[in-house]
Parts: sequence; C-alpha cells; structure tokens
Amino acid sequence: GEGSLLLITVDTIRADAGLLAQAIPPSPAWTLTTATTAAPWTPPAMTSLWLGRPVAEHGGGIELDGRITWPSNNGFQQGLTQRCSDADYTVEAVVSNPYLRSEAGFGQGVDAFWHAGDAREPHLLLHTLHSTAARLTGRETRLAHTRDARVVDVAERRLNEHNPGLLWVHLLEPHEYRMRSGAPSDAYAAAVSATAEHVGRLIAAAGD
Repeated sequence: GEGSLLLITVDTIRADAGLLAQAIPPSPAWTLTTATTAAPWTPPAMTSLWLGRPVAEHGGGIELDGRITWPSNNGFQQGLTQRCSDADYTVEAVVSNPYLRSEAGFGQGVDAFWHAGDAREPHLLLHTLHSTAARLTGRETRLAHTRDARVVDVAERRLNEHNPGLLWVHLLEPHEYRMRSGAPSDAYAAAVSATAEHVGRLIAAAGD
C-alpha cells in the first residue's frame, strides 16, 4: 500500500570483510563512509539501526554476566518498529539470526514475528536423515541451507497477502558462508550471490 516500507538487513562477518572485494567488483555504489550500526555483534548493531544511535551511546546488546543488556531509559519503545506501530502501521518481522528474538526485545512494536529458528523439518525421519548426511559429508544442513529461502518464502507471502506497513526481513547467508563447501572466497561469493537473488525476489514482491 501507499507509504509501505520494506526493510532488508543482511548479516555478514566484519573480520572477513576482505572477501567482499573478491565477491563484488569495486564500485562507488558499494562504498560506505559512515556506519551508525558498526558493532562486532548483531544485537548491538541492530539496536543501533532501531534507535538511530551508535553503540557507544545506547549500550544495547552487550553481554554481561551471562545475560544481554538492552538500552536504558527509552530503549526499544523509542525505536523504529515501535514508532511505526504508534503511527498505526502494521509491523511484521521475518527473521533468521538466532539472537534477534522477540523475547530479546526485537519484537517491540511488531504485530507478527516469524523466526526461521522455530522452523523444523516437518518429518522427523527426514530431519534425522538430512542431519546425519550433513555430519558425514561436511555439507551444510538442510535447515541452514534453506533458512534464508524459507525466510523469503514467508516474507513473499506476507507481501502478497496484505502488504504490511513495515516488513522487516533479516537474512543470514553471508554470515555463515563457511557452512558451504569449497574455498572460503568462493563460498562467500556464492552466499552473496544467493542473497542478491533473495533481495531481488523481495523487491519484486514488494512492487512500489
């Protein structure tokens, strides 16, 4: 609908950022000079995205004494999703990263929250066979291999069914490229390519 927003976030690995140059040809369009969300871990980076403040200011997503701390004072209730909800937007999330849980605060202001980590192979025998084959061969598991694809499938359905006011889709493949076979640079390039296809699908489903 008019005024609807599609927000796509993608996990990768900062320590291996040099591999990005091998996966994507250099282009000014890919150059970032500032990064509000710069952080070594996904929760504080995503908290920065929600609040529009660097990690040093909000302190969210830092693990202390075995627990994750979140922004003090206003916290998530002043974040992007809550503000959209307060403006009567329907807000939905389709997420893959295991740390971005609704109960961890990322469900604040979200009307519908779907997490790929809650999806399981529908048949126990098939799940066991796929898991065993993955351990024996060293290849990625069925769930890991299809996780982002499942996320995109769900997001496409949400967009086609009723087009939420804000749909947040979080993808993970470039972060876990080492689960793919082959040389690391080739695996990373393949993960980036697969993610680009996922993003293309989502943009096509979102239309205007």
